[in-house]
Amino acid sequence: MGSRRAISASLAGMFLGFSVAGCGATPAVLHASAPTVPMAQATRTGEPSAVLAQRFADAFAGDADFKAVPTGSVVTLTGPDAIVLVYDFTRTPQTGKIQVQAGQYRTEVTADTGAQRDVYWTIAKVAIRMVYGGVKAYIKYTKAHQGAIVKDDLVKAVLYGMVSQGVQGLPGGFLWKRLLPIVWEWVFNEPPITRTSIKQIYERWSRDLGKIEAILREYRQQGGTFSTP
Repeated sequence: MGSRRAISASLAGMFLGFSVAGCGATPAVLHASAPTVPMAQATRTGEPSAVLAQRFADAFAGDADFKAVPTGSVVTLTGPDAIVLVYDFTRTPQTGKIQVQAGQYRTEVTADTGAQRDVYWTIAKVAIRMVYGGVKAYIKYTKAHQGAIVKDDLVKAVLYGMVSQGVQGLPGGFLWKRLLPIVWEWVFNEPPITRTSIKQIYERWSRDLGKIEAILREYRQQGGTFSTP
């Protein structure tokens, strides 16, 4: 356990200053993003659930990777490799929560509504893209290193995939350090992943969308900014 903590501390101190042998990973370029919008606690809203669903779908307009289709208070989000997420806003006006389903897995996330709703839509979009980027990196690394997988390198590859797909460059070390425990759990503490498709692994990892969104909220509360690709 002590060795894992030592490795964890070492990885947490890294930002993008690493390379993954054989994977051709290169650091993303940091650049300016949209002005910071202070975060607020989630509040209940009187807006109809269908309106919230439509606004969430609108956040993906022009996104080449994900297509959002609203049907009443439910949004079906389809991405590459037939991955599908379903966001249900039916109870959001009363609870401030959104039900999310990916395959057999369900989770619940907190929606920032009212004046903060546009910030929430951005955060949700970044979290969705982060999971997708991590899955792609996982598959790329495991296929390139069959029989010679180094798990701490795999953790780094997945983290890099998450931040580079989710945001334009890595905004400092905050996201890197906070996402590390989630990815560590994926790679080290769960049974070996025998599924090979992006869709299958994405569904499994989407259980942690709520955790990832909470980290992104905290990042914004501390004054951080990010922009989606």
